[in-house]
Amino acid sequence: LYLKIDTTKGLMPGNVVSAIQDKYGHYWMGMGSRGLSMYNQEKNKSINWSARDNATHPRVMSIQEDNHGNLWLGCQDGLWFLKNDKDIEPDFSLKNHCLKVGTEYLGESAVYITKMMDDSTLLVGNALGYFLIDLKEFYSSNNERCTFKGIFKENYSNYIGGAVNQNSSFRSSDGCFWLLTDNGLVRHDPSKYVSSGAGRMVTIDSIRAGG
Repeated sequence: LYLKIDTTKGLMPGNVVSAIQDKYGHYWMGMGSRGLSMYNQEKNKSINWSARDNATHPRVMSIQEDNHGNLWLGCQDGLWFLKNDKDIEPDFSLKNHCLKVGTEYLGESAVYITKMMDDSTLLVGNALGYFLIDLKEFYSSNNERCTFKGIFKENYSNYIGGAVNQNSSFRSSDGCFWLLTDNGLVRHDPSKYVSSGAGRMVTIDSIRAGG
C-alpha cells in the first residue's frame, strides 16, 4: 500500500525533511544536513548528491516543481533553481544544472518554504519573512533575472510576522495562504494583494570617485 525509499534502494542515510514526485515520476528528497537525493522507480535505484562529500551540493530544506517541470530548492544557504531532466544518471552534475537566485533580497538565509501560488508565482519563506517571485519574468529573461512580485520582511512595515518555519504553509479553500512564523500565524490573501503596476525606479544614493 505504500512505497518505502530507504538505504536498500540506494538512498543515503539521513533525515528527509522534504520530498516531491516530479512530472517524470522521479522522487526528489531533501536532507537539510546531508544534501539531495533522487529515486528512479523504474530503475529502482537512488542517486545521491551528498553535501558532506562535495561542499558545492545544496543542503535542501524544501522542494517545489513549477509548471515547466523544473525544481526550486530551498536550501540552507538560499534559493536554488534546478533545471530538471527526464534522464538523470549518476554522473548528473548539479553544478551544471543549478542556479542560485534572489540573493539580493533572500541573502544566505535558509529557505524553509517553496510553494507555487499560481502558474507564475512562487512563494518562498525564510528567516527574514516571505517573498513572491515572478516566474514568468524569470523564464522570459532566460533565467538571468529574478524579479519579486512582493517582499514581506521583518524590517518592512508591510510585515509583522517573523521567520517562516519549516514546511509550515497551507492553502485554504478560499485561496488564502497561511504561514506559521516565529511571531504567530500569517495569512496572505492574493485577492487583496494587487500590484501597483508602477515601473522600476533606480536611485543613486552614493557616488565614489577615484578608487
